[in-house]
Amino acid sequence: MADRRGQKPVWITLAERFPATLAKNGPPELLEDGQTPDAYGLGIDRPGALYAASIPTGTARPTWALNTPTTDHTAHNLTVGNCTWREIFRRPWATITAGSPDVYYFAPYHFTDLYLQGFGKLACDADTGNVVGIIPFGNNILAMKANHSYVIPNGISMQGNFVVGDVVHGFGASNMTDVTVHGGVVYAAHSNGVFAFDGQNVRNLTQAIRQNLGNFTDAHLDGSANNSGYIIDEKRFRLVGNDGTKKWVIDLSSERPGLYDYTTSGFLWTSRTFVSRNLEPFCFTRLGFFIEHTDTSKGTLTYQIKHEQSWSQAESIDLPYLRERYTRQEFPVRIPLASRRWAMKITALSSNLRINAILGYGNTDSIWGFGE
Repeated sequence: MADRRGQKPVWITLAERFPATLAKNGPPELLEDGQTPDAYGLGIDRPGALYAASIPTGTARPTWALNTPTTDHTAHNLTVGNCTWREIFRRPWATITAGSPDVYYFAPYHFTDLYLQGFGKLACDADTGNVVGIIPFGNNILAMKANHSYVIPNGISMQGNFVVGDVVHGFGASNMTDVTVHGGVVYAAHSNGVFAFDGQNVRNLTQAIRQNLGNFTDAHLDGSANNSGYIIDEKRFRLVGNDGTKKWVIDLSSERPGLYDYTTSGFLWTSRTFVSRNLEPFCFTRLGFFIEHTDTSKGTLTYQIKHEQSWSQAESIDLPYLRERYTRQEFPVRIPLASRRWAMKITALSSNLRINAILGYGNTDSIWGFGE
């Protein structure tokens, strides 16, 4: 083993990729900068900045509602009041409110008196269960069940020659309030997480936390909860889930979805865990922050440090405005203990502060990934 007694402490970057996405599947020692084992209340509108914010808003998806028609003139003789009606691609579509595996369609442009075109009924009966609703995506229609869904290809056709296409196994929802569509992709939230179907493949958007989903389960995706109007931020390409209790955002603008929780009030950001190499203890004696003040007021920050398995008591520090919007400020760690596992978390952050980087001062040669 090399002799490290003459090596001097240096500053290293502990975190600078903000906002950090939740990642709970593996140990926190294996996370990358830009991932966090626990966080909520993070601002996500300014890449590269750590700051506190509430859940972003979005736009409720269209419901394609259709007033109940007057009469069914087809051989199906539906009791129109017992159906849920949708206008999709300029024709009326219906599902049986009380439950049925069938989807009904009628001649286009006739929304009061219903007329037959084609067979008029599609049986989605490859599995047991009823159709809970239908939703268009691209030029197609998806009939949703609790556990599976059925593709109705070329739903935009005016000829009425529809058939039931592929069965999308494992992609379903028990309620259409947990389903939405954007950019030709259908999104569904249920007890196993949040999933996307693009017409070819099903993708688990919550893969990074699937062993500890927390609040990222069935939550209203149609903007119906508490008149929130939440669902899709189309400009920033975000999926917003909110049922009045569970509140979360999935950022879809990059290949790896960003997962952000807003269910718990307040603010929390937790670093990845730094571990020693060859069981040699290390110690950070000072912490530094690259800070942006959004006004000239003093800001405060509350943090805790984890040595081995124990978190220290919370400590608050003042971060004054130093006549410049962007500054670097540092302070000594109150109790700088040597350890083989080290992490930190920020549990409160003033609304006028944004952190662009967090630094640590210590002997980095003992830390896995540094000084090698």
